[in-house]
Formats: sequence, C-alpha cells, structure tokens
Amino acid sequence: MYRQPTRRKHPLIILANVVIAFLLWIGSLPLAAPAVHAADRDPILSLHRPVYASSSLGGNTPDLAVDGNPNTRWESVWQKDPQWIYVDLGASANISKVTVNWENAYSSAYTIQVSDDEIEWTDVTDVIQGRAGEVE
Repeated sequence: MYRQPTRRKHPLIILANVVIAFLLWIGSLPLAAPAVHAADRDPILSLHRPVYASSSLGGNTPDLAVDGNPNTRWESVWQKDPQWIYVDLGASANISKVTVNWENAYSSAYTIQVSDDEIEWTDVTDVIQGRAGEVE
C-alpha cells in the first residue's frame, strides 16, 4: 500500500494563521463605549454615566435612562412617590439644557436639581407639569 509522505507546515505559516485568527477575534469584539466626562464638553453629559435611583421595576434599571437607546428606559416602582433618579456626571459642568423623553406613563410633576456634593441639592427648574414626549 502506497502512503503519501506527510508534510510539516512551515513555522511561519503557522504563525501567520495564528496572527490572522487573533486579528479576526479582536475585530469581532464589541467596542466599549468611551467614558463621557463633563470636562469633555460632550453635548450629552449623562451618556453612560453612573446612575442611581430610588427604585426600579423589572429589568428597566436606572442605567437604561442614560444608555443612548430610545427604546430602553428606567421604570420606577408604581405608586410609591416620591421617586428620584440621579446621574453622576463625574465633574462639575455648565449645564445649558436638560432633556427628558417621557413615554405614555410619565410623571405628573417633577423638579430638576443639581449638586456638587450629593448632599445639598439646588432646584434649577420650577416643578414642571408632566406630559408624554420629549421635554426640555
């Protein structure tokens, strides 16, 4: 019976295959969203920043309020007022606008506050009469 001799692959070919596989693997990984800091002057200072809330319901956790996806949201526990949500911008910032995108289940009234120390809070708006949709 005739048997073909086996050929050993050249070490450079093996190395090239490993490098290509590694690059393909790296290219398939999702990119992490860059941290947005108040000092960066990004128009959406809250994007992907740490978020804390008085409550959340189901999988609608506070971080979904600042994930940049209009199809996700934070949901507080029903009929347990007052509720609050707090976004840590990580540094002091000049805030020129706050936009809240409410769904059909919206707050009837709320106040936007700021703080430099998370202890003393200052109102920056009067109590706003709630409505569905985007409110600035």
